[in-house]
Amino acid sequence: MCADTVDVRPAMKINEVISEGATMTAAYKDKEKGYWTYPKDYSNDKDVEAPYMSNATTRDVMMTLGLDPDFEETPPMPIAQFINITTQWLKANIGKRSDAEEPEVTKEPGSATMVSGGRPEGYFNQIIMRLNQVARKTQEKYPDLTHIYFA
Repeated sequence: MCADTVDVRPAMKINEVISEGATMTAAYKDKEKGYWTYPKDYSNDKDVEAPYMSNATTRDVMMTLGLDPDFEETPPMPIAQFINITTQWLKANIGKRSDAEEPEVTKEPGSATMVSGGRPEGYFNQIIMRLNQVARKTQEKYPDLTHIYFA
């Protein structure tokens, strides 16, 4: 365990603060302090930086992997388990690119036109591959980090 750590205990519930998106973070449980943390050098390491996704996209990725989409309330998962889940999904989808999704356009009289969603063909294949690669690299580079979570 590293003495130079960052406290990542949640200060508030998600409904108490607006959060626009999430990313995968690795951590270990500090047995003395009782909370999840990671070394400061990890938080600035571009080599193990996971993609940043909107909350909706994070939920879609979680559901695609068969995981609980309520990531704000889901406890950290062992990194090896996450690597296994993503590897199995990637193997099962070799040669099967995820479908493209067209953006949704909402036009209400008297209000702004809203454009949301839309993903290119193979988006889930690409994002799940990237998450798998980052988890593997993190496990290799920071063996003390035992779990991942999305926040």
